[in-house]
Amino acid sequence: MSKITFKVQKIGSFYFLMVDGADTSFTCCVSARLQLENVKFFHGDEADKEEFSFCVECKQIMYSIDNPAYAHACLTIEGHSNTARIHLLMSDPDQPNSTERAELSTFVDADPPQGLCPLDFNMLLEIDLNKLRGLVKQSRKARAEHLSIYVCTNSKGPKQYSLVMFYLEGDTQHTQSFYNEMTKHEDGSLIVRAAADTTNTAVEFDDESDIAFQGTFPIEKIDAFVKNIPVRMIVAKLKNGMPLMLTHHLGSGEDEESHVRFLVAPKSDEY
Repeated sequence: MSKITFKVQKIGSFYFLMVDGADTSFTCCVSARLQLENVKFFHGDEADKEEFSFCVECKQIMYSIDNPAYAHACLTIEGHSNTARIHLLMSDPDQPNSTERAELSTFVDADPPQGLCPLDFNMLLEIDLNKLRGLVKQSRKARAEHLSIYVCTNSKGPKQYSLVMFYLEGDTQHTQSFYNEMTKHEDGSLIVRAAADTTNTAVEFDDESDIAFQGTFPIEKIDAFVKNIPVRMIVAKLKNGMPLMLTHHLGSGEDEESHVRFLVAPKSDEY
């Protein structure tokens, strides 16, 4: 995206900073929600606002806050409607004698806002990001453009097992395979893991094993999202014929109110 529209909306008793957008080819989209800690209105007639928005250029906001010296800083955004500009103020509680300030112009966004409709997934895939990032590096060297994901299931006695395979093909072929015991989420979704586990051993899967999921996705789009996620594990939601949804919770704990969701469309055989 070249421009991005941020919306501040009051939900219940809290304000959230929200953004929804897609790339120009509509092969991927992002939906983010971040609960704000402190919202102030400097004009009394604006205090009852339930929502407002502003549009900025992506590259301008990115380089304005890209300062390693403020890696754990507090970011304050001030909107000045009389000048159609926003001010970005960065401060570090550990460096009270230093602040940084940037002023950005806002723009009129002619494109209609993008929003995510409710999606019904039936599988949760827990992914080891170190493993996935290693596969991304191999895809660059092999000049592979797509990542295929396969999930097979099988039963052995009272237990159910899953085989998750990541496969890419370019100048060379690479496959990552993970055998793990399968569980179920409280909503009925299957939970499978693409992570190494010393307590699990490989379980035999044959041609009669059920293929619960298969899909192929542009690996460049996946890399654009996961390369900046500061966690070891990430959860993907899957369902045949639907986009791949990657979810990362923002803030501390498991609070799902603040999050960023990234959807990648599957490759179509028609194109």
